[in-house]
Amino acid sequence: MRSEIAHRLGEFAAADHRPADRDDDGARVYLTWRFADQPATTRHQLRQLGFAAGLYVSAPPPLRAAPRLVLATTLLSTLALAAFAVAIHRWVAGDAPRLLPTDAVQNHPTLAAQTLRVIEAAGANTYQLTLGNPRASVTLPPIPAGAEISVNWRWAADGNPVQFRGGDSFLLRAGALAEPIRACGKGWPQRSLAVIATPYSDPAARQLAIRLLDKGSADQVLVGVDWQAHLNAWRGPSQALNRNTQVLVILPPGQDANTTAGVLADHPGAWAVITADDLAALARAVDFPGARPVDEHAGLPWRVLRTSGETRLYGGPASRTENGIEWVSICPGSFTMGSRQGEAMAQQDEIVEPARVVTLSPFAMAASETTNAQYAQGVSGHPKKDDRPVVDVNWQEARSFCQQLGGDLPSEAQWEYAARGGSRTRWSFGDDESQLGRHAWFADNASNARPVKQKQANPLGLYDMHGNVWEWTLDTYGDYQAGNFVDSEGPKAAGRRVLRGGSFFFSPAALRSAFRFGIDPVLRYWDHGFRCVRVPPQH
Repeated sequence: MRSEIAHRLGEFAAADHRPADRDDDGARVYLTWRFADQPATTRHQLRQLGFAAGLYVSAPPPLRAAPRLVLATTLLSTLALAAFAVAIHRWVAGDAPRLLPTDAVQNHPTLAAQTLRVIEAAGANTYQLTLGNPRASVTLPPIPAGAEISVNWRWAADGNPVQFRGGDSFLLRAGALAEPIRACGKGWPQRSLAVIATPYSDPAARQLAIRLLDKGSADQVLVGVDWQAHLNAWRGPSQALNRNTQVLVILPPGQDANTTAGVLADHPGAWAVITADDLAALARAVDFPGARPVDEHAGLPWRVLRTSGETRLYGGPASRTENGIEWVSICPGSFTMGSRQGEAMAQQDEIVEPARVVTLSPFAMAASETTNAQYAQGVSGHPKKDDRPVVDVNWQEARSFCQQLGGDLPSEAQWEYAARGGSRTRWSFGDDESQLGRHAWFADNASNARPVKQKQANPLGLYDMHGNVWEWTLDTYGDYQAGNFVDSEGPKAAGRRVLRGGSFFFSPAALRSAFRFGIDPVLRYWDHGFRCVRVPPQH
């Protein structure tokens, strides 16, 4: 990896590296910015990574420790991305730079919407590029007009929380859920930032940060009393991105709102300043369907002190009931499908290396397994009309019922994405098997199918994703493929179909979010049921 970085960066040099006493030999590409104008830390890291190789006869001298080590850390991660992102193939004078993803699937509109690809003018014949996603992004050095730039987005683990060096503030990009699903809906901003202006040692502040992140209401949360010192570096320099970024600042009681409003005055996007007497109570209150405006009429335990534009808070997926079926709107997103090598209870058919990352378009899923009462409305002669899941249906019968509703069976990816609800643990609530009885009917607490919605819902408000009855999915059973994928390809012509979720007859291992097995689609059993999806969600 390091040799590739050095090789790529060695092909580039800054404007002040261009020889003045002879013609350019074409051996390297000269960028528009001056090396001498960069901070000492930047010059040192560029030299270490191989930038302008061959123009120096000795290694870079040791760099004195920076008073704010966060700068060195930030720059190092920026340059590591730039080594792969700034591979300029050619120039077309006057045109804005073009991004050329290394994998064609990264241009799919659904996946592209999960990334940041912000290109804006930065001066005469130069552009500024901000790349990444709403939880982490970098702004690259100025890029010449007309450049074609090879870019690759990769999903990777990152530290969380991260403390700003030289201060007491912490930055969180995830709460209890490792892959939280972003909020969505008409007008939802491209990026949502929140500040909790209290010490990170305050448990209630951490509780609120976790709730905002897990619900998808905030992409990043900064917790600390010296947050103002880090605001500009945290937001980044992109005016285009900041115009589509909302900032919510939560102050402790008695703190001056005018000072905070002054700090936010130059933010081009929406912002709001609120205060709350009880942060833990506010965290518990962020649990409602859809988005609400940050104002005094939202019904939340806060006082709104200052606003500019419309800032909103997201409390979870919205739902609507139609013909007795509650449909939960699932926001689009990307997740890692299956299990990791060495994960407890994992089966071989769940594991693929490298990872299988799936990006999904928005869809609506039934909040519960299809009940006898619901099934009887669409299938004449069905004798039962209670709230227990319908069972003894084969794959085609289940699919036909969903199609009558204008939907279908969920794909395997849709089912697991919804079951996980942003988690990477064995079950959506975590890895503690002793808690399973609060969320599922399984062999330890049931001997037959039970009425739906009797156990706790998962993070998306879906019931019985673990246990009660097995659920048919659309896909044919087979080995996973590694790589990046968008949405489902649909069922193949023949073969076993996949069941998910486990049932009242099975042990905890079979109830895991990743567990899967295939069965002949014509078979029907006393613990086989289903739930439906609609794509796109009906409004």
